[in-house]
Amino acid sequence: MEHFFEVLMPIAVIGSFAVIIKIMLDARTRNKLIDKGLVDEKVKYLFSRYHGPEQRKLSNLKWGMVLVGIGLAALLAFDAILARRKEATEQ
Repeated sequence: MEHFFEVLMPIAVIGSFAVIIKIMLDARTRNKLIDKGLVDEKVKYLFSRYHGPEQRKLSNLKWGMVLVGIGLAALLAFDAILARRKEATEQ
């Protein structure tokens, strides 16, 4: 169990970078298809709210704040777990 985090962290970091790159490439491909008119009107309507620059900025800000909150919650939970382990070993 000691080496679990040593193995898990690099895998998680590399995996998250791969997912981020895939999402960015999918969005770029989708936007190019919409710009060239290679999709029908239904698909354009579904993605039209994400197509404007103002909506993208607000959406990015929202998701950035959500992810920062999740990260802080995970950090505090991990710190609490370590504090309890430290108390248990001191007794």
